[in-house]
Amino acid sequence: MQQFIDLKGFTFPVLLDTNKDVLDGLGVSGLLTSIWIGRDGTVKAIHIGGLTPDAIEKELTPLLSQ
Repeated sequence: MQQFIDLKGFTFPVLLDTNKDVLDGLGVSGLLTSIWIGRDGTVKAIHIGGLTPDAIEKELTPLLSQ
C-alpha cells in the first residue's frame, strides 16, 4: 500500500487500518469506505461505496472551508 501512496504522490496522511480497529470503532463494515476527517481530527463524513473524482470534489469542497 505504501508503494501505491508514494506512486500517486499523496500529500495527505493515509490511515492503513489493517486490523479494522478504526472501522470497527466507527461502526463501518462496508468495503470501499471513505472517511473524511477534518483538520481538527474529527470525522466529518463517511461515504460507503465507490467515488468518482466529481463526487469526491462535491463532498470534499464544503469540508475544506470549515
